[in-house]
Amino acid sequence: MDVDKCYSDWIKLIAESNDSDELVTHFREHVGDHFHHHDNEGEFGFKIWLTGVVNFLRVFEQKFTEIEKAELLFQLCVFYKEKGKGPKPSFDIDVFMENFDSKIKDYYLKRKSANRD
Repeated sequence: MDVDKCYSDWIKLIAESNDSDELVTHFREHVGDHFHHHDNEGEFGFKIWLTGVVNFLRVFEQKFTEIEKAELLFQLCVFYKEKGKGPKPSFDIDVFMENFDSKIKDYYLKRKSANRD
């Protein structure tokens, strides 16, 4: 059995057979309710819960293919600049953010501008 193929095929089927609202609703339940269900099971319970989270992320990647790596990187840059948490990236965040062009950047700049007023 080719586990990678079986997994990929099934993730694709899940993404295609559920609408976005259903997936997001179930993910929210999983993050909260399911976490509390497994919370008292220690490290093993955490692994069970986290496996479900990773499965959701794979389904979301398959469902929302329009999200690009550059957008993901930009969001990490925003988080790092706003929170100052996490390891220092190996590239110049300011240069990347300045040269990056997308609707996500436009949203971030509008939000940042609105918070100044």
